[in-house]
Amino acid sequence: MQSTARACTAPAPTKTVGETGRGRGLAAGLSLRPPDAELATRIRLTDGRVFRGELPAARHRRLHLALLHADSDGWVEVAAGRRPPGGKLRITTRKDPGQYLPGGATGSDGWLEALLALVARHDLAGEEVFVAPAVRSQRAAHKPHVTGTNWLWIDIDGADGLPALRTFLRRKPAQLVIQSAGSGGVHVYWRLRRPLLAGDDTPVPREADAGGRRLAQQTGREAIERAHERLIYALGYTWKDGMPRPTVADLQCKDRSRVMRLAGTRNGKTGDYARIVWADLVLEPWALGDLVGDLADPPLPRATYRRPVVTVAHDDPYKRIAPVEYFRRLAGIEVSAGGLVRCPSPSHTDSTPSCHVGRDASEGWCCHGCGIGGAIYDLASALDGGPTGAWLRGDQFRRACQRVRAAIGAI
Repeated sequence: MQSTARACTAPAPTKTVGETGRGRGLAAGLSLRPPDAELATRIRLTDGRVFRGELPAARHRRLHLALLHADSDGWVEVAAGRRPPGGKLRITTRKDPGQYLPGGATGSDGWLEALLALVARHDLAGEEVFVAPAVRSQRAAHKPHVTGTNWLWIDIDGADGLPALRTFLRRKPAQLVIQSAGSGGVHVYWRLRRPLLAGDDTPVPREADAGGRRLAQQTGREAIERAHERLIYALGYTWKDGMPRPTVADLQCKDRSRVMRLAGTRNGKTGDYARIVWADLVLEPWALGDLVGDLADPPLPRATYRRPVVTVAHDDPYKRIAPVEYFRRLAGIEVSAGGLVRCPSPSHTDSTPSCHVGRDASEGWCCHGCGIGGAIYDLASALDGGPTGAWLRGDQFRRACQRVRAAIGAI
């Protein structure tokens, strides 16, 4: 990556600027913004030397973009938005085709300068600026437009998560760490030896392969999200309402179409600059199997659903049938020992099992993905795409009853 090497040529350390903009809002920061703030960084250069010092904000932007997208054979999204006083950031550019420029592997001359010029335009307008790590096949923002990624990434929300991150990085060192200039957290990037592609439905298997060949060949439509989930949950989680909740990394950041704050630009919430804390130009890219193959998928939800008490037909013999039995008889679904199956509703594309089936009739069943659930008649209705719970009544309830009797017979 020649452009990356040029971006990383380190000058002698320059003067310390101190706490530029700290504690000020964006509006105040703009009026006092230095021509090009000096931001502390550490970079392990290609010759093995470690540069410790300060570089202009523009150099942080250049290095961040060069590392992420010198090998990107597609469109690179730059996103921008504003934050009203005391309000939340609103990104307004994601539908604009002009925000998608060619990556370094497309053969486009001056690709990096074009991206930097677009960033500078938004920055000078007082907007917050972000970059998408994954590559787009079209000038569009959504998941179907993501071709693949050369990187995996996570977002550590605050300083409380940094000790757990340091421990994890001793096992899985990263090529790039960005301080997001918000609540003390960082963004962490791992470079992959081969692109992790989107396209088919094959999940990433949980097994390490030193060469990464098998994993690279079996990557799937949800592979990027699943790889991110393994990193996120490996850092720590807790249980809440029967669901595993990450405690260190932001789960929303698993999205392959995510945009991340660009180093060398302002965080409007604090007025501070995001900056490159650490960049390693020597560390070899990761084989996917070596990075996430030994990490577990997220733990399965615990059963918390209890069928509401009904006021009629307590002596209905069909309601005494165990859920595992009526799932087999009605839907042809064999329930595993863990009690999880794919959602029976035809309107819910459930790529991984998210529906819990109880062992006892009093437990019923519930899909944690789409929220439907209930008892035997609810399943009969859901199989036809009908309602469940309190919305199952009238003709739809009668049809569900007929389906149950036809499948199970008289009791």
